[in-house]
Amino acid sequence: MTTGPGQRIITFSVTAVLLAAAVVLVTSSFRGYHAPAGEAEPANREGGGDRADGNQAPACSSLQAGTAPPSQPLDRANAGRTGNFDSPAVPELTEIKWQYQHPLPELPGLSAPVVAGDTVFVAGEVDDPRTGQDDFSGLYAIDAATGRVRWRHFIVSEYRPETGQAAPAVTGGTVYYGVPVSDKLYAVDAETGKEKWSFPLGEGGAVFSSPLAVNGTVYVAGGTRYFFALDAATGSEKWRYQAESAVIAAPALADGLVYFGDMDGTLYALDAATGAERWRFASGGEVSAPPAVEDGTVYFTSGDGNLYALNAANGALRWSRDTGYFQFRALAVADGMVFVNSGSDIAGSRFAMAAIDAGTGEKLWEYGYRRFASSPSVAGGAVYFTSDDNFHALDAHSGRECWSFEAGMQQSPAAIADGVVYFTTFNGIVYALQ
Repeated sequence: MTTGPGQRIITFSVTAVLLAAAVVLVTSSFRGYHAPAGEAEPANREGGGDRADGNQAPACSSLQAGTAPPSQPLDRANAGRTGNFDSPAVPELTEIKWQYQHPLPELPGLSAPVVAGDTVFVAGEVDDPRTGQDDFSGLYAIDAATGRVRWRHFIVSEYRPETGQAAPAVTGGTVYYGVPVSDKLYAVDAETGKEKWSFPLGEGGAVFSSPLAVNGTVYVAGGTRYFFALDAATGSEKWRYQAESAVIAAPALADGLVYFGDMDGTLYALDAATGAERWRFASGGEVSAPPAVEDGTVYFTSGDGNLYALNAANGALRWSRDTGYFQFRALAVADGMVFVNSGSDIAGSRFAMAAIDAGTGEKLWEYGYRRFASSPSVAGGAVYFTSDDNFHALDAHSGRECWSFEAGMQQSPAAIADGVVYFTTFNGIVYALQ
């Protein structure tokens, strides 16, 4: 297969991201909690929420639930990609509502789940129970109440994916998704799984990140230097924009502007209706995670290790902070805080989930971990993420652990809806916890 310049850039960059993840996987550190300034330090914690003195960490009985925009059936909760879900928290884990085990656990895993009404949508490798074939990529529709698969949509490809899958987007009764081994974006009926249309992304094109479907338009990174806006009903192209380098990060949208980054480290802001460039900002490393937009500020991370806060209207720098971490995961923004994976200030620890003041860039607290962590999600005053093979719920305002659940290695951030937490693991399990 002939590859264009954009595809060559992707191959190098995705490899770099995976190598960085491998470094995280093999690095051991002491996991603990670092208090905000002025608060007494509790005992550091070792795995599963247990305190160093052997007593179980208390559950969070009174979380300070903040506000969240209405959740949409999109990856990262809404068009601004803040990861802040409009749902009650789960202050105490009571049960596994259900779990679905993918029949091919050896494959690279499933996408982050997206919840639309009574259905959970997950992209990944798809098996056909009618024929026994298992060499498809595609989409699952899973009953949110029971965990039963309602339908599957298949994409035939001669390749197996070597990276994780991109989460779908749902609007107007249609699911929009793509996979890394196909050069098309697909639109399928949310009730039946019947394909409505597909759009070719061009030579070397692929979908590495979640599309954004809002206001009758689908925005998608093409996997090369092209970023597309498509008519949601027909799949016809409204406009395209050519970036300086490959675009694999998911876009965010707010106040008529669409934001996305490229692998040369540039964050772009375009007019969402016309595709005209409004501004751009150059960072020092590749931008492979989606930005998040909240209250007139766009936050994003870069491969240079920095967390940036920019004026969303003109791109002016408000502040930046060195996180001490190779950034390739999404952040979350809620209640005046930015939650992000970072290096750690805890003695003996290397990595942490950190809460950063959204206005000043100052660190408020951090929760250390040994290895591999997912992107954070927020709901009802709690932060959810996976590290050290455990799924954690933390009090968003203090960083104290509410509970943890041994789930196995997670590749996706969580989605929270109606007080139920959904996430997928690297070995092909979809969990629903409450």
